[in-house]
Amino acid sequence: MKIKINFSNKLIKTLIFSFLLLPFFILLFKISYQRFAMFGCFDECFNYLAGYFMFDGKILYKDIFFHHQMLMPYLSYVIHLISHPDSIYQLVLYHRMFIFVFAFLMDLFIIYRFGKPGVGFVLLFEATKFYFMGSLFLPESLVVYLQVYLLGLCWVKLTGKNLSSFDYITAGFFTWAIIFLREPYILSGFFMYAVILWGRKWKSAKYLSLGIVLLLSFLVLAFTDLRSYIYQVVVVNLKPVLGRAKANEIFGLEFLRTFFYPIYIFFVGKWNFLRNLLMGLSAIFLISLWILLIRSKRFKLAVFSIIVLGISNGRHVLPGTTFYEAFHMLVWFGMFVMLTMLLLEELFKIKNFLPVSRTLAILFIVLFIYAISPGSFFAENLQGKEISRNREFRLEFDKYYINGEAIRLLSDSNDTLFVDLWDYLIYWQAGIDSSYKYTTYLGPAAVFPLFTDARSEMFRSNPPDFYYYACSDEQPFSPFLPEFRSNDYIQLYYVDKPSCLYVKKTKLQDIPAESWEKLKILRFYLPDKI
Repeated sequence: MKIKINFSNKLIKTLIFSFLLLPFFILLFKISYQRFAMFGCFDECFNYLAGYFMFDGKILYKDIFFHHQMLMPYLSYVIHLISHPDSIYQLVLYHRMFIFVFAFLMDLFIIYRFGKPGVGFVLLFEATKFYFMGSLFLPESLVVYLQVYLLGLCWVKLTGKNLSSFDYITAGFFTWAIIFLREPYILSGFFMYAVILWGRKWKSAKYLSLGIVLLLSFLVLAFTDLRSYIYQVVVVNLKPVLGRAKANEIFGLEFLRTFFYPIYIFFVGKWNFLRNLLMGLSAIFLISLWILLIRSKRFKLAVFSIIVLGISNGRHVLPGTTFYEAFHMLVWFGMFVMLTMLLLEELFKIKNFLPVSRTLAILFIVLFIYAISPGSFFAENLQGKEISRNREFRLEFDKYYINGEAIRLLSDSNDTLFVDLWDYLIYWQAGIDSSYKYTTYLGPAAVFPLFTDARSEMFRSNPPDFYYYACSDEQPFSPFLPEFRSNDYIQLYYVDKPSCLYVKKTKLQDIPAESWEKLKILRFYLPDKI
Protein backbone atom coordinates (compact mmCIF):
# COMPACT_ATOMS: atom_id res chain seq x y z
CA MET A 1 0.00 0.00 0.00
CA LYS A 2 1.31 3.44 -0.95
CA ILE A 3 0.30 6.43 1.10
CA LYS A 4 0.27 9.44 -1.21
CA ILE A 5 0.05 12.93 0.18
CA ASN A 6 -0.08 15.88 -2.20
CA PHE A 7 1.99 18.34 -0.22
CA SER A 8 2.85 20.85 -2.94
CA ASN A 9 -0.24 23.02 -3.49
CA LYS A 10 -1.82 22.35 -0.10
CA LEU A 11 1.37 23.07 1.78
CA ILE A 12 1.95 26.34 -0.06
CA LYS A 13 -1.64 27.46 0.58
CA THR A 14 -1.38 26.45 4.23
CA LEU A 15 1.84 28.41 4.65
CA ILE A 16 0.25 31.47 3.05
CA PHE A 17 -2.87 31.23 5.23
CA SER A 18 -0.74 30.60 8.33
CA PHE A 19 1.43 33.63 7.59
CA LEU A 20 -1.65 35.82 7.13
CA LEU A 21 -3.16 34.44 10.34
CA LEU A 22 0.05 34.84 12.34
CA PRO A 23 -1.02 38.16 13.97
CA PHE A 24 -4.32 36.52 14.93
CA PHE A 25 -2.53 33.57 16.56
CA ILE A 26 -0.20 35.96 18.42
CA LEU A 27 -3.22 37.77 19.85
CA LEU A 28 -4.76 34.42 20.84
CA PHE A 29 -1.55 33.46 22.63
CA LYS A 30 -1.52 36.80 24.43
CA ILE A 31 -5.05 36.22 25.70
CA SER A 32 -4.41 32.57 26.60
CA TYR A 33 -1.23 33.40 28.51
CA GLN A 34 -2.35 36.66 30.10
CA ARG A 35 -5.68 35.20 31.25
CA PHE A 36 -4.67 31.57 31.84
CA ALA A 37 -5.88 31.77 35.45
CA MET A 38 -9.21 33.44 34.71
CA PHE A 39 -11.19 30.26 35.41
CA GLY A 40 -10.90 28.29 38.62
CA CYS A 41 -10.81 24.59 39.28
CA PHE A 42 -13.71 22.27 38.50
CA ASP A 43 -13.79 19.22 36.14
CA GLU A 44 -10.36 20.20 34.84
CA CYS A 45 -8.75 19.47 38.20
CA PHE A 46 -9.98 15.86 38.12
CA ASN A 47 -7.46 15.43 35.34
CA TYR A 48 -4.61 17.21 37.17
CA LEU A 49 -5.12 15.16 40.28
CA ALA A 50 -5.47 11.79 38.56
CA GLY A 51 -2.28 12.48 36.58
CA TYR A 52 -0.49 13.54 39.77
CA PHE A 53 -1.37 10.38 41.68
CA MET A 54 -0.48 8.24 38.65
CA PHE A 55 2.88 10.01 38.63
CA ASP A 56 3.12 9.01 42.29
CA GLY A 57 2.67 5.33 41.38
CA LYS A 58 -1.07 4.74 41.78
CA ILE A 59 -3.19 2.90 39.22
CA LEU A 60 -6.08 4.70 37.58
CA TYR A 61 -9.54 3.29 38.46
CA LYS A 62 -8.08 0.64 40.78
CA ASP A 63 -6.47 3.09 43.23
CA ILE A 64 -7.95 6.35 41.93
CA PHE A 65 -11.67 7.02 41.54
CA PHE A 66 -12.14 8.60 38.12
CA HIS A 67 -15.49 8.49 36.32
CA HIS A 68 -14.28 9.66 32.91
CA GLN A 69 -12.16 8.14 30.15
CA MET A 70 -8.44 7.77 30.75
CA LEU A 71 -6.58 9.81 28.13
CA MET A 72 -6.74 13.12 30.03
CA PRO A 73 -5.09 11.65 33.16
CA TYR A 74 -2.48 10.01 30.93
CA LEU A 75 -1.77 13.36 29.27
CA SER A 76 -1.52 15.02 32.67
CA TYR A 77 0.87 12.28 33.77
CA VAL A 78 3.10 13.03 30.75
CA ILE A 79 2.96 16.77 31.46
CA HIS A 80 3.97 16.08 35.08
CA LEU A 81 6.76 13.81 33.85
CA ILE A 82 8.18 16.36 31.41
CA SER A 83 7.64 19.66 33.22
CA HIS A 84 7.85 18.74 36.94
CA PRO A 85 5.73 21.72 38.09
CA ASP A 86 6.75 22.87 41.56
CA SER A 87 3.73 25.09 42.25
CA ILE A 88 0.02 25.13 41.49
CA TYR A 89 0.72 28.19 39.35
CA GLN A 90 3.06 26.19 37.12
CA LEU A 91 0.74 23.18 37.20
CA VAL A 92 -2.18 25.14 35.78
CA LEU A 93 -0.04 27.17 33.36
CA TYR A 94 1.69 24.14 31.82
CA HIS A 95 -1.54 22.21 31.34
CA ARG A 96 -3.42 25.13 29.79
CA MET A 97 -0.51 26.07 27.54
CA PHE A 98 -0.52 22.46 26.31
CA ILE A 99 -4.10 23.06 25.15
CA PHE A 100 -3.01 26.21 23.30
CA VAL A 101 -0.19 24.38 21.49
CA PHE A 102 -2.48 21.46 20.60
CA ALA A 103 -5.14 23.85 19.28
CA PHE A 104 -2.58 25.77 17.22
CA LEU A 105 -1.24 22.60 15.58
CA MET A 106 -4.72 21.25 14.89
CA ASP A 107 -5.76 24.60 13.41
CA LEU A 108 -2.89 24.37 10.94
CA PHE A 109 -3.80 20.75 10.17
CA ILE A 110 -7.45 21.67 9.55
CA ILE A 111 -6.44 24.56 7.29
CA TYR A 112 -4.03 22.29 5.42
CA ARG A 113 -6.67 19.63 4.77
CA PHE A 114 -9.81 21.69 4.20
CA GLY A 115 -8.61 25.05 2.92
CA LYS A 116 -11.01 28.00 3.08
CA PRO A 117 -13.66 26.33 5.28
CA GLY A 118 -10.84 25.50 7.69
CA VAL A 119 -9.72 29.14 7.73
CA GLY A 120 -13.27 30.28 8.46
CA PHE A 121 -13.56 27.75 11.26
CA VAL A 122 -10.26 28.81 12.84
CA LEU A 123 -11.09 32.52 12.76
CA LEU A 124 -14.57 32.34 14.28
CA PHE A 125 -14.07 29.40 16.63
CA GLU A 126 -10.78 30.55 18.14
CA ALA A 127 -12.13 34.06 18.70
CA THR A 128 -15.18 32.79 20.57
CA LYS A 129 -14.27 29.47 22.19
CA PHE A 130 -13.50 31.26 25.47
CA TYR A 131 -17.26 31.55 26.05
CA PHE A 132 -17.26 27.74 26.25
CA MET A 133 -14.02 27.54 28.28
CA GLY A 134 -12.19 26.07 25.30
CA SER A 135 -8.77 27.09 26.66
CA LEU A 136 -8.90 24.80 29.70
CA PHE A 137 -7.38 21.34 30.18
CA LEU A 138 -10.66 19.57 29.48
CA PRO A 139 -11.32 16.66 27.11
CA GLU A 140 -13.78 18.85 25.22
CA SER A 141 -10.90 21.22 24.38
CA LEU A 142 -9.20 18.38 22.48
CA VAL A 143 -12.20 16.44 21.17
CA VAL A 144 -13.61 19.46 19.34
CA TYR A 145 -10.66 19.60 16.91
CA LEU A 146 -10.67 15.85 16.32
CA GLN A 147 -14.40 15.82 15.61
CA VAL A 148 -14.16 18.85 13.34
CA TYR A 149 -11.49 17.03 11.35
CA LEU A 150 -13.62 13.88 11.06
CA LEU A 151 -16.56 16.07 10.06
CA GLY A 152 -14.49 17.54 7.25
CA LEU A 153 -13.49 14.09 6.00
CA CYS A 154 -17.13 12.97 6.04
CA TRP A 155 -18.04 16.02 3.98
CA VAL A 156 -15.30 15.31 1.46
CA LYS A 157 -16.65 11.80 1.00
CA LEU A 158 -20.33 12.78 0.86
CA THR A 159 -19.63 15.37 -1.83
CA GLY A 160 -18.21 12.66 -4.07
CA LYS A 161 -14.50 13.22 -3.59
CA ASN A 162 -11.99 10.51 -2.77
CA LEU A 163 -10.29 10.19 0.58
CA SER A 164 -6.59 9.39 0.60
CA SER A 165 -4.91 6.60 2.52
CA PHE A 166 -3.57 9.23 4.88
CA ASP A 167 -7.14 10.42 5.52
CA TYR A 168 -8.26 6.93 6.53
CA ILE A 169 -5.27 6.43 8.82
CA THR A 170 -5.76 9.83 10.46
CA ALA A 171 -9.47 9.10 10.90
CA GLY A 172 -8.66 5.86 12.71
CA PHE A 173 -6.28 7.52 15.12
CA PHE A 174 -8.62 10.45 15.80
CA THR A 175 -11.61 8.14 16.35
CA TRP A 176 -9.65 6.13 18.91
CA ALA A 177 -8.64 9.35 20.68
CA ILE A 178 -12.25 10.59 20.81
CA ILE A 179 -13.43 7.29 22.30
CA PHE A 180 -10.92 7.40 25.14
CA LEU A 181 -11.06 11.14 25.78
CA ARG A 182 -14.72 11.62 26.70
CA GLU A 183 -17.60 9.15 26.65
CA PRO A 184 -20.47 11.47 25.47
CA TYR A 185 -18.76 11.85 22.08
CA ILE A 186 -18.25 8.15 21.36
CA LEU A 187 -21.53 7.98 19.41
CA SER A 188 -20.78 10.96 17.16
CA GLY A 189 -17.19 9.80 16.70
CA PHE A 190 -18.31 6.31 15.69
CA PHE A 191 -21.00 7.72 13.40
CA MET A 192 -18.56 9.89 11.47
CA TYR A 193 -15.99 7.09 11.35
CA ALA A 194 -18.64 4.75 9.90
CA VAL A 195 -19.48 7.33 7.23
CA ILE A 196 -15.78 7.61 6.36
CA LEU A 197 -15.35 3.83 6.06
CA TRP A 198 -18.68 3.23 4.32
CA GLY A 199 -18.52 1.78 0.83
CA ARG A 200 -18.30 -1.53 -0.99
CA LYS A 201 -14.64 -1.20 -1.87
CA TRP A 202 -12.40 -1.83 1.10
CA LYS A 203 -8.86 -0.96 0.21
CA SER A 204 -5.93 -1.70 2.47
CA ALA A 205 -5.96 1.80 4.03
CA LYS A 206 -9.41 1.12 5.49
CA TYR A 207 -8.22 -2.11 7.08
CA LEU A 208 -5.15 -0.33 8.44
CA SER A 209 -7.34 2.44 9.84
CA LEU A 210 -9.65 -0.03 11.56
CA GLY A 211 -6.62 -1.94 12.81
CA ILE A 212 -5.28 1.24 14.43
CA VAL A 213 -8.55 1.75 16.31
CA LEU A 214 -8.67 -1.86 17.51
CA LEU A 215 -4.98 -2.16 18.36
CA LEU A 216 -4.74 1.11 20.29
CA SER A 217 -7.99 0.30 22.11
CA PHE A 218 -6.66 -3.13 23.06
CA LEU A 219 -3.38 -1.67 24.32
CA VAL A 220 -5.15 0.93 26.46
CA LEU A 221 -7.59 -1.57 27.95
CA ALA A 222 -4.88 -4.21 28.46
CA PHE A 223 -3.17 -1.89 30.96
CA THR A 224 -6.43 -0.92 32.67
CA ASP A 225 -8.19 -2.55 35.60
CA LEU A 226 -11.25 -3.46 33.53
CA ARG A 227 -13.61 -4.27 36.39
CA SER A 228 -12.99 -0.92 38.09
CA TYR A 229 -12.99 0.89 34.76
CA ILE A 230 -16.39 -0.47 33.71
CA TYR A 231 -17.93 0.30 37.09
CA GLN A 232 -16.60 3.86 37.34
CA VAL A 233 -16.98 4.93 33.71
CA VAL A 234 -20.09 2.99 32.71
CA VAL A 235 -22.15 2.29 35.84
CA VAL A 236 -21.47 5.59 37.62
CA ASN A 237 -22.27 7.63 34.50
CA LEU A 238 -25.25 5.51 33.48
CA LYS A 239 -27.28 6.40 36.58
CA PRO A 240 -27.82 10.11 35.75
CA VAL A 241 -28.48 9.25 32.09
CA LEU A 242 -31.22 6.79 33.08
CA GLY A 243 -32.59 9.39 35.48
CA ARG A 244 -32.91 11.90 32.65
CA ALA A 245 -34.55 9.30 30.41
CA LYS A 246 -37.06 8.46 33.13
CA ALA A 247 -37.89 12.14 33.52
CA ASN A 248 -38.45 12.34 29.74
CA GLU A 249 -35.51 14.73 29.38
CA ILE A 250 -34.02 12.79 26.47
CA PHE A 251 -36.86 11.56 24.25
CA GLY A 252 -39.49 14.31 24.60
CA LEU A 253 -39.06 17.99 23.84
CA GLU A 254 -35.44 17.54 24.82
CA PHE A 255 -34.94 15.40 21.73
CA LEU A 256 -36.28 18.17 19.50
CA ARG A 257 -34.08 20.78 21.16
CA THR A 258 -31.06 18.54 20.72
CA PHE A 259 -31.49 18.01 16.98
CA PHE A 260 -32.99 21.38 16.10
CA TYR A 261 -30.90 23.59 18.34
CA PRO A 262 -30.05 26.03 15.48
CA ILE A 263 -33.79 26.85 15.29
CA TYR A 264 -34.27 26.76 19.08
CA ILE A 265 -31.64 29.53 19.39
CA PHE A 266 -34.03 32.08 17.83
CA PHE A 267 -36.90 31.54 20.27
CA VAL A 268 -35.42 30.84 23.70
CA GLY A 269 -32.33 31.96 25.57
CA LYS A 270 -30.44 34.76 27.23
CA TRP A 271 -30.03 37.98 25.29
CA ASN A 272 -26.30 38.60 25.26
CA PHE A 273 -23.27 38.85 22.99
CA LEU A 274 -22.94 35.09 22.49
CA ARG A 275 -26.57 34.48 21.60
CA ASN A 276 -26.48 37.29 19.03
CA LEU A 277 -23.48 35.61 17.42
CA LEU A 278 -25.16 32.19 17.50
CA MET A 279 -28.26 33.60 15.84
CA GLY A 280 -26.19 35.08 13.02
CA LEU A 281 -24.35 31.79 12.51
CA SER A 282 -27.64 29.87 12.62
CA ALA A 283 -29.07 32.13 9.92
CA ILE A 284 -26.18 31.26 7.58
CA PHE A 285 -26.48 27.57 8.47
CA LEU A 286 -30.25 27.31 8.02
CA ILE A 287 -30.40 29.25 4.75
CA SER A 288 -27.57 27.17 3.29
CA LEU A 289 -29.17 23.95 4.51
CA TRP A 290 -32.58 24.91 3.11
CA ILE A 291 -31.14 25.63 -0.35
CA LEU A 292 -29.22 22.35 -0.41
CA LEU A 293 -32.23 20.36 0.81
CA ILE A 294 -35.17 21.97 -1.00
CA ARG A 295 -33.73 23.64 -4.07
CA SER A 296 -30.73 21.45 -4.89
CA LYS A 297 -32.08 18.12 -3.63
CA ARG A 298 -28.88 17.37 -1.70
CA PHE A 299 -30.75 15.23 0.81
CA LYS A 300 -27.71 13.23 1.84
CA LEU A 301 -25.76 16.29 2.96
CA ALA A 302 -28.76 17.83 4.70
CA VAL A 303 -29.68 14.70 6.65
CA PHE A 304 -26.05 14.12 7.61
CA SER A 305 -25.77 17.71 8.87
CA ILE A 306 -28.83 17.38 11.11
CA ILE A 307 -27.84 13.98 12.50
CA VAL A 308 -24.18 14.75 13.21
CA LEU A 309 -25.02 18.01 14.99
CA GLY A 310 -27.79 16.36 16.99
CA ILE A 311 -25.74 13.45 18.32
CA SER A 312 -22.94 15.86 19.25
CA ASN A 313 -25.33 17.97 21.32
CA GLY A 314 -26.39 15.63 24.10
CA ARG A 315 -25.66 18.14 26.89
CA HIS A 316 -26.99 21.39 25.50
CA VAL A 317 -27.89 24.41 27.62
CA LEU A 318 -30.09 27.47 27.22
CA PRO A 319 -28.83 29.52 24.23
CA GLY A 320 -26.62 32.36 25.41
CA THR A 321 -25.33 30.48 28.45
CA THR A 322 -21.60 31.00 28.93
CA PHE A 323 -18.52 29.75 30.79
CA TYR A 324 -18.94 27.17 33.59
CA GLU A 325 -22.48 26.22 32.59
CA ALA A 326 -21.68 25.99 28.88
CA PHE A 327 -18.40 24.10 28.51
CA HIS A 328 -20.21 20.89 27.49
CA MET A 329 -21.38 22.79 24.38
CA LEU A 330 -17.84 23.42 23.12
CA VAL A 331 -17.72 20.38 20.81
CA TRP A 332 -21.12 21.11 19.31
CA PHE A 333 -20.19 24.76 18.76
CA GLY A 334 -16.96 23.87 16.97
CA MET A 335 -18.76 21.41 14.70
CA PHE A 336 -21.53 23.94 14.07
CA VAL A 337 -19.00 26.53 12.91
CA MET A 338 -17.20 24.05 10.66
CA LEU A 339 -20.41 22.63 9.20
CA THR A 340 -21.63 26.14 8.41
CA MET A 341 -18.36 26.82 6.57
CA LEU A 342 -18.68 23.58 4.59
CA LEU A 343 -22.30 24.33 3.68
CA LEU A 344 -21.36 27.81 2.55
CA GLU A 345 -18.54 26.46 0.38
CA GLU A 346 -20.96 23.97 -1.19
CA LEU A 347 -23.43 26.76 -1.85
CA PHE A 348 -20.84 28.70 -3.84
CA LYS A 349 -20.71 25.80 -6.29
CA ILE A 350 -24.36 26.35 -7.28
CA LYS A 351 -24.33 29.11 -9.89
CA ASN A 352 -28.03 29.96 -9.54
CA PHE A 353 -27.49 30.92 -5.91
CA LEU A 354 -24.26 32.85 -6.26
CA PRO A 355 -25.80 36.15 -5.02
CA VAL A 356 -27.14 34.35 -1.93
CA SER A 357 -23.76 32.71 -1.35
CA ARG A 358 -21.97 36.05 -1.51
CA THR A 359 -24.50 37.64 0.84
CA LEU A 360 -24.03 34.84 3.37
CA ALA A 361 -20.24 35.10 3.04
CA ILE A 362 -20.47 38.83 3.81
CA LEU A 363 -22.68 38.00 6.80
CA PHE A 364 -20.01 35.61 8.05
CA ILE A 365 -17.35 38.32 7.73
CA VAL A 366 -19.64 40.65 9.69
CA LEU A 367 -20.03 37.93 12.34
CA PHE A 368 -16.27 37.58 12.67
CA ILE A 369 -15.87 41.36 13.00
CA TYR A 370 -18.61 41.27 15.64
CA ALA A 371 -16.78 38.42 17.44
CA ILE A 372 -13.67 40.58 17.87
CA SER A 373 -15.43 43.94 18.27
CA PRO A 374 -15.55 46.03 21.47
CA GLY A 375 -17.71 44.24 24.00
CA SER A 376 -16.53 40.79 22.98
CA PHE A 377 -14.36 38.64 25.22
CA PHE A 378 -11.64 38.76 22.57
CA ALA A 379 -11.54 42.57 22.38
CA GLU A 380 -11.91 43.16 26.12
CA ASN A 381 -8.68 41.29 26.73
CA LEU A 382 -6.74 43.26 24.12
CA GLN A 383 -7.67 46.79 25.13
CA GLY A 384 -4.46 47.40 27.03
CA LYS A 385 -5.93 47.31 30.52
CA GLU A 386 -3.58 45.91 33.10
CA ILE A 387 -4.45 42.37 34.08
CA SER A 388 -2.45 40.78 36.88
CA ARG A 389 -2.05 37.05 36.32
CA ASN A 390 -0.93 36.67 39.92
CA ARG A 391 -4.01 38.47 41.22
CA GLU A 392 -6.35 36.38 39.07
CA PHE A 393 -4.55 33.25 40.13
CA ARG A 394 -4.91 34.11 43.81
CA LEU A 395 -8.62 34.78 43.40
CA GLU A 396 -9.24 31.42 41.74
CA PHE A 397 -6.66 29.11 43.34
CA ASP A 398 -5.63 30.64 46.68
CA LYS A 399 -7.73 28.31 48.82
CA TYR A 400 -5.99 25.26 47.36
CA TYR A 401 -2.56 26.71 48.01
CA ILE A 402 -3.29 28.06 51.52
CA ASN A 403 -4.93 24.92 52.87
CA GLY A 404 -2.53 22.58 51.08
CA GLU A 405 0.49 24.55 52.28
CA ALA A 406 -0.83 24.53 55.85
CA ILE A 407 -1.05 20.74 55.69
CA ARG A 408 2.41 20.50 54.14
CA LEU A 409 3.91 22.55 57.00
CA LEU A 410 2.26 20.45 59.71
CA SER A 411 2.67 16.99 58.18
CA ASP A 412 5.41 14.47 57.58
CA SER A 413 5.72 11.94 54.77
CA ASN A 414 3.82 9.22 56.66
CA ASP A 415 0.73 11.34 57.30
CA THR A 416 -2.48 11.07 55.31
CA LEU A 417 -5.16 13.48 54.15
CA PHE A 418 -8.79 13.15 53.17
CA VAL A 419 -10.50 15.87 51.12
CA ASP A 420 -14.26 15.43 51.28
CA LEU A 421 -16.02 15.83 47.92
CA TRP A 422 -14.48 19.06 46.55
CA ASP A 423 -11.32 21.22 46.51
CA TYR A 424 -9.22 18.13 45.78
CA LEU A 425 -6.31 20.14 44.33
CA ILE A 426 -5.30 20.54 47.99
CA TYR A 427 -3.84 17.03 47.70
CA TRP A 428 -1.34 18.31 45.12
CA GLN A 429 -0.10 21.17 47.30
CA ALA A 430 -0.07 19.14 50.52
CA GLY A 431 2.14 16.46 48.98
CA ILE A 432 0.94 13.61 51.22
CA ASP A 433 -1.08 10.51 50.43
CA SER A 434 -4.82 10.06 50.69
CA SER A 435 -6.16 7.80 53.42
CA TYR A 436 -9.05 6.75 51.19
CA LYS A 437 -8.93 3.42 49.34
CA TYR A 438 -9.87 5.07 46.03
CA THR A 439 -7.77 8.18 46.72
CA THR A 440 -10.33 10.77 45.59
CA TYR A 441 -13.89 10.96 46.87
CA LEU A 442 -15.60 13.05 44.20
CA GLY A 443 -19.25 14.08 44.07
CA PRO A 444 -20.51 11.26 41.79
CA ALA A 445 -19.04 8.65 44.16
CA ALA A 446 -21.22 9.82 47.05
CA VAL A 447 -24.32 7.95 45.80
CA PHE A 448 -22.73 4.52 45.32
CA PRO A 449 -22.35 2.12 48.29
CA LEU A 450 -19.00 0.82 47.00
CA PHE A 451 -17.44 4.23 47.59
CA THR A 452 -19.47 5.41 50.58
CA ASP A 453 -18.78 2.14 52.42
CA ALA A 454 -15.05 2.52 51.68
CA ARG A 455 -15.22 6.02 53.15
CA SER A 456 -16.94 4.78 56.31
CA GLU A 457 -14.41 1.98 56.66
CA MET A 458 -11.57 4.48 56.31
CA PHE A 459 -12.85 6.55 59.23
CA ARG A 460 -13.30 3.42 61.33
CA SER A 461 -9.94 1.74 60.72
CA ASN A 462 -7.64 4.27 59.08
CA PRO A 463 -8.71 7.84 59.92
CA PRO A 464 -6.72 10.56 58.14
CA ASP A 465 -4.30 12.79 60.03
CA PHE A 466 -5.78 15.77 58.21
CA TYR A 467 -9.35 16.25 57.09
CA TYR A 468 -10.72 18.97 54.80
CA TYR A 469 -14.26 19.86 53.87
CA ALA A 470 -15.22 22.70 51.50
CA CYS A 471 -17.00 24.77 54.14
CA SER A 472 -18.66 28.16 53.81
CA ASP A 473 -19.69 31.06 56.03
CA GLU A 474 -23.19 29.59 56.13
CA GLN A 475 -21.87 26.12 57.00
CA PRO A 476 -18.47 26.47 58.75
CA PHE A 477 -18.52 22.98 60.26
CA SER A 478 -18.40 19.78 58.25
CA PRO A 479 -21.70 17.85 58.30
CA PHE A 480 -19.92 14.83 56.81
CA LEU A 481 -17.33 14.14 59.51
CA PRO A 482 -18.67 10.97 61.19
CA GLU A 483 -20.08 11.58 64.65
CA PHE A 484 -17.99 8.80 66.17
CA ARG A 485 -14.85 10.66 64.99
CA SER A 486 -15.93 14.25 65.64
CA ASN A 487 -14.15 14.42 69.02
CA ASP A 488 -10.92 13.07 67.52
CA TYR A 489 -10.29 16.20 65.44
CA ILE A 490 -9.61 19.85 66.13
CA GLN A 491 -10.71 22.47 63.62
CA LEU A 492 -8.02 25.04 62.87
CA TYR A 493 -8.90 28.71 62.70
CA TYR A 494 -8.10 30.97 59.77
CA VAL A 495 -7.84 34.72 60.44
CA ASP A 496 -10.68 35.05 62.97
CA LYS A 497 -13.07 32.24 62.13
CA PRO A 498 -13.15 28.44 61.83
CA SER A 499 -11.33 27.13 58.77
CA CYS A 500 -12.24 24.14 56.62
CA LEU A 501 -9.20 22.21 57.87
CA TYR A 502 -9.18 19.65 60.70
CA VAL A 503 -6.20 18.00 62.40
CA LYS A 504 -6.34 14.75 64.33
CA LYS A 505 -5.73 15.53 68.01
CA THR A 506 -3.22 12.71 68.40
CA LYS A 507 -1.18 14.35 65.63
CA LEU A 508 -0.80 17.65 67.51
CA GLN A 509 1.91 16.38 69.85
CA ASP A 510 4.08 15.38 66.88
CA ILE A 511 4.03 18.83 65.27
CA PRO A 512 7.13 20.88 66.20
CA ALA A 513 6.78 24.44 67.49
CA GLU A 514 8.55 25.92 64.46
CA SER A 515 5.85 24.47 62.20
CA TRP A 516 3.19 26.31 64.17
CA GLU A 517 5.22 29.51 63.87
CA LYS A 518 5.44 29.12 60.10
CA LEU A 519 1.72 28.42 60.03
CA LYS A 520 1.04 31.87 61.47
CA ILE A 521 2.36 33.40 58.23
CA LEU A 522 -0.58 31.72 56.47
CA ARG A 523 -2.84 33.09 59.27
CA PHE A 524 -3.85 29.66 60.55
CA TYR A 525 -3.82 28.95 64.27
CA LEU A 526 -5.18 26.62 66.94
CA PRO A 527 -8.24 27.76 68.87
CA ASP A 528 -7.67 28.68 72.50
CA LYS A 529 -9.63 25.71 73.75
CA ILE A 530 -8.68 22.24 72.56
